[in-house]
This record gives sequence, structure tokens and C-alpha cells, in this order.
Amino acid sequence: MADSQSTGSDAFRWLDQHMIESAVTPDEAFDWVYMTRPQDWPLFEAAWGRRTVEWREAFAYLLCNGPVQESQRLLQLALFDSDPKVCAEAACTICRHYKLEPDHVILNSGVVERLKQVFDENEGRHMEDVNLVLAQFR
Repeated sequence: MADSQSTGSDAFRWLDQHMIESAVTPDEAFDWVYMTRPQDWPLFEAAWGRRTVEWREAFAYLLCNGPVQESQRLLQLALFDSDPKVCAEAACTICRHYKLEPDHVILNSGVVERLKQVFDENEGRHMEDVNLVLAQFR
């Protein structure tokens, strides 16, 4: 993760370095997510494809308590990720955000269809928020 050492805010660098272990004990990471700067979000997007599945899954989870509007583009990447665990975390986070701030969450037909696919692939397990949001589109 050397590419993140000289760019981004302290929050970006901390999260990039501690993402995976933060999924297990997330309290400090939730604070760091809120300390990110606007210039950090494009850096996270640029790094996305170079990070491990575990990193991407952890970030999709940590964003559940992160800034809604700023995280939407990254969550779109996560929802359409090649790994099903990343997609499942993103689906849960997107739907949690939608319940909190529906005006700042992108739920176009492609996203709703993908949420349905992820829900079905997970047989609804641990996807209560996804089920509640999808109920509005049935």
C-alpha cells in the first residue's frame, strides 16, 4: 500500500493501512472515516481495484457508519464488485444509508436490480435493511 503513503489526508492513510483489521474492531475506524477529506474519496476509488478482497469488503462494511453522500460512488463500485462478499456488504451499507438519507443515495433501476440479485444470492441472510428497501420497489 505504498502508493497511499504520500497522498491523501491522515485519515486516508490510516484507513488504507488498517482497513482489514478495522472490520473486526471498527470503532476507531468509524471515527477515521468521518475525518476523511473530500480529496480522499477519489483516492479511495483509484485504489479500489488494487486492494485485496478483504480490504474492499472491510471498507464496504465500515462505510455503513460513514458519510452517506461522499461514499456513494465507492459503494457503487463495491455493489458491482467481482467478489460476492464485497457486494453483500455494499448492499447492506447502501440500504442502511437509504434508510437514513434517501435523497443522497443512488437507487436507479440498475442498482435496485443488483440489490435484488445480491439479496437472492445471499438468500436474505443478514440482509434485513436490503429487504426493507427492496419492499418499496416491489
